Amino acid sequence: MATLVDIHTHILPAVDDGAANTEIALQMANAFVAAGTSALFATPHGYSPVYHVHTDVIRTETKRFNQALKVAQIPLTVRPGMEIRYHADVITHLLASDALCLGAVADDKIRYALIELPTREWPKSLPDTIYKLNLRNITSIIAHPERNLAAQKNDRIVDAALTEGALLQVTAASVMGNFGTACERTAHRLLAAGKVHFVASDAHDSTLRTPGLRSALDHIRTAWKLTAAADRCIAMAEHIWDETTHDN
Repeated sequence: MATLVDIHTHILPAVDDGAANTEIALQMANAFVAAGTSALFATPHGYSPVYHVHTDVIRTETKRFNQALKVAQIPLTVRPGMEIRYHADVITHLLASDALCLGAVADDKIRYALIELPTREWPKSLPDTIYKLNLRNITSIIAHPERNLAAQKNDRIVDAALTEGALLQVTAASVMGNFGTACERTAHRLLAAGKVHFVASDAHDSTLRTPGLRSALDHIRTAWKLTAAADRCIAMAEHIWDETTHDN
């Protein structure tokens, strides 16, 4: 079984609405490994209305969890990241490292910022923000656009973000229909149009929002007959992993 990289997870114990404790986080880790995921980014919420996990906490807890994985002999490697809620000062916070990109990179390498949008609206300022971040060597990855109510009805706003250099990450549960028909249809439409760069689990626990990346990719290949789209998403996640590091 080929290994996978997951760029969006909430596996760090007791920091946000993800794994409630280390036991659950290790259960998630075992599920990831069993389904062929060997590497992932821990992306707790940042600047959301409910949760903001400080960057120092994310770095510290990532190192601590990697040690727990070693003790438990689970062959999974975790690097720090953040699911950054879109807000007026997102550029300032990213440039000041008050918001984390995925992993750590050399100054001359492109950095990748996982950005979450509001559920109901697609910010009008988003294309300009994407453009300005690109000028600073930061590429925006839009988390689960298929779950955005505006994007479900309007491809043009998604296309405007892509034109400015954004990448799109669809959630595995959306592919499998677990977030409803509208999310599933939008995920299919975006994948079929070649607009999706990543599929990620956005896993939060070991029972409800579980590590389901492998199943979603298999579904994209077999049920949706979009093998090239699935392969592209796998390769893009591997590319980002190869471009980043983390000192554990």
